[in-house]
Amino acid sequence: HEVGGADVEVDRPDDKRAIFEHNSCKLFVGGLPSEVRQLKQFFDCHGQVVDHVVMMARSTKRSRGFGFVTFAREEDATKLLREIPGETGFINILDKRCEIKRCVPKQQMSRRQRKRANASKLEASR
Repeated sequence: HEVGGADVEVDRPDDKRAIFEHNSCKLFVGGLPSEVRQLKQFFDCHGQVVDHVVMMARSTKRSRGFGFVTFAREEDATKLLREIPGETGFINILDKRCEIKRCVPKQQMSRRQRKRANASKLEASR
């Protein structure tokens, strides 16, 4: 490759799967109240939050009803999930029952999980 007139080498990952590596510190939060714009305040009490995002619709600038929270330590995410019974648990955010579960990259989701995620996406857009 050439950048600014100079030849540069581009390192490529040996294993393309490394690009989609699973982050075990990251949790999915679904069913968020429409007024929630930040998740940190709801999860700080469970450990250090290093990243959080509420997904917004580009066209309307409204919440899509889900987001992601990433803890600094895997132990904090795991501890929170252990406190919630089942693979998918629920917590209350602003008096609304919200789903919480470990994040799974789309590439690793089963066909059934992808269908369920797409159905949720469709329902949230209504």
